[in-house]
Amino acid sequence: MRHAFRIGCSSPPLAAMVDLTGVWTADDGAVYRLRQLSDNSVWWVGLSDWTQFHPGSRFTNVFRGSVDDAGTKIEGDWADVPRGTILQHGHLSMDIVTTDARTRVPAAQPPNGPLPPSPHPTHTIELRKRLDDTTGGFGASVWRRAITFPLGRDRFVFRLRHVQVPGGSTLSGGLFGGKLTPYRDFAVVAGQVGTAGIDPGWRSANRAYCAFVRGQDPSDGDITFDLVLDLPAQDALLHQPGFTDQSSRWVGPVATIVDKIQTIGIFHSEIVMYGRANDEDHCDRPPDILLPGWNETGGNSVLVNNLPISGNKLLIDGVVTFTLFPPGGPDEQAIVQLAPGRAVRVTGAICTDNQHDDRLEIHPVYAIDVPQDFAHRPPGTDLTGVWHGNDVGTYFVHQTDSEIWWLGLSEDQGFSFANTFRGAIDASTIKGEWADVHGALAQSAGTLELITGGGGALSTTLRATDRTGGFGGTVWTKMYDREWWKAIDFHPA
Repeated sequence: MRHAFRIGCSSPPLAAMVDLTGVWTADDGAVYRLRQLSDNSVWWVGLSDWTQFHPGSRFTNVFRGSVDDAGTKIEGDWADVPRGTILQHGHLSMDIVTTDARTRVPAAQPPNGPLPPSPHPTHTIELRKRLDDTTGGFGASVWRRAITFPLGRDRFVFRLRHVQVPGGSTLSGGLFGGKLTPYRDFAVVAGQVGTAGIDPGWRSANRAYCAFVRGQDPSDGDITFDLVLDLPAQDALLHQPGFTDQSSRWVGPVATIVDKIQTIGIFHSEIVMYGRANDEDHCDRPPDILLPGWNETGGNSVLVNNLPISGNKLLIDGVVTFTLFPPGGPDEQAIVQLAPGRAVRVTGAICTDNQHDDRLEIHPVYAIDVPQDFAHRPPGTDLTGVWHGNDVGTYFVHQTDSEIWWLGLSEDQGFSFANTFRGAIDASTIKGEWADVHGALAQSAGTLELITGGGGALSTTLRATDRTGGFGGTVWTKMYDREWWKAIDFHPA
């Protein structure tokens, strides 16, 4: 057990006294979920735009380092992972320093506003980047202990009760008397697109929020599609780890939803235009965004293959089409269609619609992943990309030469688990270490050995051959390459 921090000439090394585990904010505007293990190794995930629904949309980095014996410095390596739009890596060295209000180094102004105030303004521990020992273009320079990471799974019912829809009501209303009855948040459901559409009243209508919430146009602006589950897809969903457990993940009886899955096999899915709490009288005030919408931007937008829709959608020949803009520049575009028969993985809230005979719905949709046809690969493809784990996690993998880094997030945005991994790849074998970071229910660490199935860097499946520390996943399936839009053509899987 580590001890409380104290200052004194006869005190033992700082590393033996200070546990750096916790939430830190830095002058790059990101939040860092840091965990220090008993061997004084340090692991973190750094997430930009952490107040948005999908944190990390601009950059997400992972780090593995160690505190030195004197307890005054952290040395390690870091890598961005493709949850964000930046993809760099390098070495990072930091001093662990003590300060007070008179000597604290002013942090540079982050791009999205000042650092949040610490609940303990007299706290004296800071981390400061050593410029001469840092490579790769890492942005942050100063880290300070901050607040608890705002994971919002327990706010599911609150969000549905307070998100405004046209006409002055909310999605679920008080005591669920409105449009929806919620059952489960952050569900991950795989199937095929059935019918899809956009209300024609919103093709060229006023998209401003005030017009939306005041009901000045005839539609609520939803993009809708049916997610059809054949019998194998139904079986896969019902056998997801924990899906049928009547746990805190469910706010309604799971048996009701299981019966609808088995008898109907269709989730009517709705992508809302806005998910704000601002009512008609406060629609022009700074947005209070509770759920992602297709007309929001960045991490507050609904994501398609990890890219925000940001209002860019249309209907072509009866098919809902998204024009997405990758980070490479204004000339790059990624076109995705919700064509009938296309395989998709949808993340969102499972509800029933009180106005449509208790229809089974994913409403609202948070993100859509469209698997890539791996007969078509972009130039320079390796293991880097977005993967689905059989623990229902999403794994953001970055291969840097012979190293593999990842961030694995549970389907509830990393509330259940958020693990980081660093390993070395040799032919078809990957060996490395992993650790859960601070702020998730799971708090373990260990080693992993994986095989790539013989495809090396072009493999689309990883399998665990050895695990320690209780790691849950055993099989990972690649959904799409990092730059899937640069393939010869983007086809459904």
